[in-house]
Amino acid sequence: MTINSAPIVYSDFGAPVYRTEIAGLTADTVYSYNLAIQETGGTGTAGYTGGTFRTAPTAARSFSFAVWADSGYKYDDYATKSGWPSVSAAMANNAAVELVAAAGDLAGWNSPTNGDTEWETRFALPARNLLAHKPMLFAQGNHDNHSGSSPTADPYAVALFNMKAPANNQWYSTWVYGSARFIVLDTESYTVGGAQHTWFSQTLSAATEPYVFVMQHIAPFSSSHQCVVDANGVPYGYYTRNFLQGAVPLMEQYHVSADFMGHDHLYERSLKNGVVYVIDGCGGDGLDVESNQDYSGHTSGSIRRIPIASSSICPEYTPTRWWQSPPPRPQSRA
Repeated sequence: MTINSAPIVYSDFGAPVYRTEIAGLTADTVYSYNLAIQETGGTGTAGYTGGTFRTAPTAARSFSFAVWADSGYKYDDYATKSGWPSVSAAMANNAAVELVAAAGDLAGWNSPTNGDTEWETRFALPARNLLAHKPMLFAQGNHDNHSGSSPTADPYAVALFNMKAPANNQWYSTWVYGSARFIVLDTESYTVGGAQHTWFSQTLSAATEPYVFVMQHIAPFSSSHQCVVDANGVPYGYYTRNFLQGAVPLMEQYHVSADFMGHDHLYERSLKNGVVYVIDGCGGDGLDVESNQDYSGHTSGSIRRIPIASSSICPEYTPTRWWQSPPPRPQSRA
């Protein structure tokens, strides 16, 4: 099969995004491809040789996926301090990983003057071998925007990840991969009773898959200094409060298998009312310090926090923390 042209869906600051869609592919099949790009009036070609991708399975079978967040290093010493090149290489080179999912903040703090260039140089180019072989899900983070003010998503990111806004720039979606449903939420625009909240409730209610994984950027529970619990047990911060009061009860009601997020630059896993919460904000930016607060009252099980200084977990931002998934959801989920 040869595709002779692909439209440019976004072009600004010298970083065009091309897109093409291929119909008639077989499920759960590995395809190989070569990519060549020659822009109109250009004198040479660029591209990628030896790319592969696997289409999503429709039948139930086991598979592995990787989750990370906060790979966007925001400072001028990116070339020597960012851990994203090693994180992306580790995921790309792990043959067991079929699908990757990013929980936001992939390119630092974007702006109308340097945002698109930053997406290309600080995210896409270091990860070209990952992106050339693994399908990717993306949840918008608070730094993934064009103007530095949420909830407007960066148009380069919108084009790069084929993001679609159901309503009012709220970037949320759902995808099925084999026996698992992935639900991507946008904590920047989540409000209790709002359009995204209603959609989330309806999506969970209709889900029949034995595994449901939710992903968003900001965590409802965390021991990071960025998430401080008030006297009523509610974390400070508008986005976190809305998510805690709106999304968490829905995840408990419909027995979500796990919730993945970032924002806090650490690795932490906790359990509350049957839902596992995993923060993996070690994607390549600087690491956070933990606060002295105790949020154990929010959990029904133990908190598993990996110290940021642990050489066995974050040596030069080693990305892979294997976690065994929980059993399938109960059949009765009303």
